[in-house]
Parts: sequence; C-alpha cells; structure tokens
Amino acid sequence: MKKTSTIITSVLLVILTVLLSGCGNKKAVSANSPEVRINGEYVQWKNGDDDWHNLVKLDDIRSNSAVGKDGTNGADGKNGINGKDGKNIQIRNNGNYIQWRYLNEDWNNLVAVSDITGSNGKNGTDGINGSNVEIRKSNDFLQWRNADK
Repeated sequence: MKKTSTIITSVLLVILTVLLSGCGNKKAVSANSPEVRINGEYVQWKNGDDDWHNLVKLDDIRSNSAVGKDGTNGADGKNGINGKDGKNIQIRNNGNYIQWRYLNEDWNNLVAVSDITGSNGKNGTDGINGSNVEIRKSNDFLQWRNADK
C-alpha cells in the first residue's frame, strides 16, 4: 500500500511539473521540459530525447477493488425545526434617500438618490411619423403589411 501511494505521488508530481512548466508559456516545449504520456501499459516520460522511459506500470497503480454494489436506501434524517417567519419590509424614496424598514419600524437609509441619479439628457429632435401597420391571421401565419403603401 505504501509503495502504491509513493508511486501515485511520484506520477502526480511529474504530471504537475509538466503542466506547471507549460502554464503561461506560449512557446514550444523546450528540450529541458519533460513530457509525460500513457502508452496503454505504462506511464512514460522523456526529456528532450527520442526515448520514452517507463515511470510506472499502470497495473501497479490501478485499484484491485471490485466494483461495489448499490447501497440500500437509508432512513430519512430528522426534520429540522422551522425558523422564525421573516418580517415584511417597506421601501421608499423620500427625495434624498432610498430607504427601507421593517413594517412599522424606523426608516433606514439604503443609498442616496444623488448617488444613483445621472445628469439630465439632451432633448432630442422629433422623428418622422411612422406608418400604420395592419396585422391579420391567415391559416397558420400571422401576417403584417404597411397600410399606407
């Protein structure tokens, strides 16, 4: 068990090293960056050369446990006690502040109206009058047309 744990830790460290060495680096993998792969039987590594080296046999790090059976449904947990009912709140604008309060209690400032009010916009020019539109249902379609043309 300790051997398997050490092997798994080693594999994870090598993989982490490879991943971290590439983080934020848009360049191609350099000759000094280790590469890791799984070839179906082994986790392998290489470092700039063309030869892959076996790091650990996959069978050595696979679980030997049989697939477990579905468990039976356990008993439901105990119902918790109900909390207090929430209080109703009111919100208003008193001209200077947006305020809130619990029903029949004192008002509290939420935000100054001046903090959420922008400057007045410029008056725009009037647009041209639009055309009248006719709409009808025909079979399975809703149709429209410009009635002024």
